[in-house]
Amino acid sequence: MATQLHKCGAPGKPRTLKDKKPGPKSKYGIKIAAVGTDEIVKLMNRIISTFYFSQNRSVPYAYRRFVTLCKSKSYELADEQIPSQESFRHVIERHYALYIIVRNRTDPLVFLKDIKPLRRSVTASVIGPGSTYELDATVIEINIVCESDRRMVLGKPILYLIVDVFSRLIVGFYIGLYSPSFRTATLALLNAVQDKTHLLKQYNNFCSIYEEKARTTGTR
Repeated sequence: MATQLHKCGAPGKPRTLKDKKPGPKSKYGIKIAAVGTDEIVKLMNRIISTFYFSQNRSVPYAYRRFVTLCKSKSYELADEQIPSQESFRHVIERHYALYIIVRNRTDPLVFLKDIKPLRRSVTASVIGPGSTYELDATVIEINIVCESDRRMVLGKPILYLIVDVFSRLIVGFYIGLYSPSFRTATLALLNAVQDKTHLLKQYNNFCSIYEEKARTTGTR
């Protein structure tokens, strides 16, 4: 009967360590007696919480403070009894999820604004079409030139778009040369609440005139 190796051991479960160091032997024969007992792990978690999270220090710095604590009068552990920096890092990765590490080492305002993952769809908080609009402005990477003198560059236009969160449809826009501001954004909001019938007629007439002019002059 073949040995079912995939059932051996206890993957993902914590081990109860007493006097024998787990894992392969050290390459240089040191840390032979460094057993990560429950007491040692508690010390590691204390150092991790104090220096790695609260003070946002690096892993090497937190490990040095851990070594100092192990050699203090309260514990007086020998060098070969103190777990290595790799074991210290392993405790961080095993006991703390990446989400917890990032949250504890980041400013709370920055975490909530830029890093916190979304746990639901953005449409979960809207009732239906027209419930919530989102507005954003971006610079269009083209240069506007004067119609009478093409050598005169007026600048790059700013495009405002208002999108309905529920339907993802564009409900309003504005294109201009003004810098992004609340006052300029109100022009896009005005476009969003207005009837678009006259706007479509205006742009259709403009496109027809432009196409006719292009066919006459042979340019586009």
